Amino acid sequence: MTFGLATAAAVAGGGVVMGISAFAFPLFAGGALAVTRPPATVIPAVMILADVMMVTLLVENRGALRGRPVWRLPIFHAGPIVLAGVGLGAGTMLLAASPPRILRAGLAAATVMAGVLALGQGRLRAPVGAAADHERRRREAARAWVTGLAAGFFQGWMGVGGVPVLVYLLWRSVEREPFLAAGCVAFLSVDFLRLLDFVARDALDRQVIQLILDIAPLALGGFVVGAIARRYWIPRHRFHVAVALALIAIGVALGVETWGRAR
Repeated sequence: MTFGLATAAAVAGGGVVMGISAFAFPLFAGGALAVTRPPATVIPAVMILADVMMVTLLVENRGALRGRPVWRLPIFHAGPIVLAGVGLGAGTMLLAASPPRILRAGLAAATVMAGVLALGQGRLRAPVGAAADHERRRREAARAWVTGLAAGFFQGWMGVGGVPVLVYLLWRSVEREPFLAAGCVAFLSVDFLRLLDFVARDALDRQVIQLILDIAPLALGGFVVGAIARRYWIPRHRFHVAVALALIAIGVALGVETWGRAR
C-alpha cells in the first residue's frame, strides 16, 4: 500500500517523537491515516504499534521501575486513578453528545501554550521548612488529582489523554528514565483494556493487520531515530526541553487535524 508524502511524514514523525518522549504516535499517525481510512481500522492498528514502542521503552527504562518506582508519583495514587475513571466516563458521554471541533481547537491551543511555558520552566525548587513542605505536598496532590481527571476526560472524549499526563510530568521535572517509564505504565494499562475490547468485538480483522504491516517500517524506523536522538544526541539536562518541543508539536498536529476535519 502506498502513502502520500504528508501521511508518510506524519507516521515517521510520530515514531520519532514517540522514541524521544513516549507520547504522540497515535495522534500524528492516527490523524493522518484517518483522512483516507476508516477509524475502525486505523485506531487498533496505531494503538498496537504504539504499544510495541512503549513496551520497548519500558524494557529500556526498567531500572526506573526497580530503583525509583514510578507508582510512587502522586498521579498513581488511588484518588487520581478514580478521577481518571470518572473523567473517562464523562469524556465518553461528551463524545457521543456533541461535536468536539471547538474544544479540540482549544485543547490544541492549550497544548502549544503548555509547551511554550514548559520551555521557560526550570526544575521545581523544594520549599524550605515543615510548613512549606506540607504546602508543596498539598499542591502536588491537587495537581495529580486534576491531571487524573483531565487525562481520563480527554482520553474518553478524543483519545488524547496523554497530553495532561505529559504536562504533569513536565511540572514535576521528573528525570528522564522515570518520565518514560511513568508514561509507558499509564498508557499500556489503558491500552490493555482497549485491546480486550477490540478482541471482544472482533475488531482486529485482516484490514487492521495489513495496515500494521504497511506502516510498521516507517513508524518503527522513526522510533529508532527518536530513541537514538534521545540517548546520544539530546543531553540529559535538555531532555525536558525536547519533550516541551514535542508537546508543542503535538498541539500543532492536533490543530492541523482539527482544521482539516472542519474543511
